[in-house]
Amino acid sequence: MRLVLCVLVAALVGQPALADDYWYGQPDWRLTLRPYVGAGISYIHHTGHDLDTPLKAEQWEIGGKAFGGIEITRQLNAEVAFHYLNETQLVPTFAPWKESSYAVAGSLLLFTPPFFWPSEAFPYRWFFRAGGVYKHITDTNTFIGTTPVEVESGVGLLLGAGVEVEFTKTWFGRIEYEYLSKIGTLRAINVQHTPISASIGAKF
Repeated sequence: MRLVLCVLVAALVGQPALADDYWYGQPDWRLTLRPYVGAGISYIHHTGHDLDTPLKAEQWEIGGKAFGGIEITRQLNAEVAFHYLNETQLVPTFAPWKESSYAVAGSLLLFTPPFFWPSEAFPYRWFFRAGGVYKHITDTNTFIGTTPVEVESGVGLLLGAGVEVEFTKTWFGRIEYEYLSKIGTLRAINVQHTPISASIGAKF
């Protein structure tokens, strides 16, 4: 009898860690359907060349992003995001010419199982992102002619990868790299953006 009680006590004490498959379980595709939101700051590389002028964008700028999505399963998320890509000077800098952009993106995120090294207190998972982006570009330069401001928009490719740290079951943080492709502009500078972002979010 004493042995049975000891086994039961040990099982009950160990149950939260052993049974909590959100943290420790093997990968599976059971639906969790947890919505989440988040926001972060980005360091963004603008890269592009104007089709009809010697101007180009080759600068790093500070921007930001806000996102929301749903954790479909522990391995798969669907997400939408707004990227504030800021503006950058066009070079050679003969005048205050600039390019400014923002984007709206939709993507799927595929996660690895959690890792617990070097600390079990903060499990982390690697993820890969793929989707599409709608980008809006404003190009200001006097080479354009009588209309020194051109605005164009279009759809491009979004790819990315990063790591997500789970502080609690609610709060998480991310560091990630994303590639927002060019969109085939006809007048405004055709520029790609590559944000490196640090963000924090909450699941509900």
